[in-house]
Amino acid sequence: MSSLRDGHSPARPDSTHARPHVFPQVTQRKLDKSAAGVFSLQVGAGSKKPKQLSAALRGHFEAQGVPLKREVAEFRVSEDALLPVGTVLGASHFVAGQHVDVRGVTVGKGFQGPMKRWGFSGLPATHGTTKKHRAHGSIGNSQDPGRVWKGKKMAGRMGNRKRTVQSVFLYKVDPARNLLYVKGQVPGKAGLFLEVRDALRKPPPFVGAQDGDWDDGKRAEFRPGVSGSSLGKPRWATGAAADVPHAAAPYPAWGVGSLPAAPEAPATATMLDPFVYRGEGSAAA
Repeated sequence: MSSLRDGHSPARPDSTHARPHVFPQVTQRKLDKSAAGVFSLQVGAGSKKPKQLSAALRGHFEAQGVPLKREVAEFRVSEDALLPVGTVLGASHFVAGQHVDVRGVTVGKGFQGPMKRWGFSGLPATHGTTKKHRAHGSIGNSQDPGRVWKGKKMAGRMGNRKRTVQSVFLYKVDPARNLLYVKGQVPGKAGLFLEVRDALRKPPPFVGAQDGDWDDGKRAEFRPGVSGSSLGKPRWATGAAADVPHAAAPYPAWGVGSLPAAPEAPATATMLDPFVYRGEGSAAA
């Protein structure tokens, strides 16, 4: 965690996540030719020694012509976003100002009691309570149903589970150091791998210019993350998403086809003033 300053508050808590020397790379394209029409990309990151991988995984990476990867994740995409195998994705794949979903493995805390694990209040501190102050109390009836219901909140292992933090605001993108600055917390501890994707509930407002929509003049004018600098034929969203003053990255990714290479200058989003009323109707109501 770190603190970054903007124009509205003294400091905002931000999480910086990404490894400066770890660049995700497309390792496989998956096409489902059935009626479902599912398309996905397998993306790998990190590195491992050959002796640390099974023969099946080594053969998989060698067949695709990519280096050995430490972690592999699969992302659902549309058919026109199937990037070539070997494409490197950096921090510039995202744009400052959008929202992202961050998925990772939470910090493991071992076996914990119900008060720490679930926030139970415990039993009374006095009035005859003996050696049961932090107990959870009753766990069900006796003869009917005669068992403990599945999912009952009790003491047990806490943490070390895959969790997703949704709609995290992406405050700053630093392509030169391959860093993403997000507002708030992310799951897991330092040094772990995270899956970052466009937010499901707050998707980007539009898709930037596609391959074939660029010329020399448009390339010179384009600056990601700056208001009014979108090119080509953007596909705008409806409602409040269309008011986001940040341009989208080119589609499907930088450096693919005739699209230019990723920019190296950092981009910072404009934080909205939290004291300005943006709801419907009168502010007095």
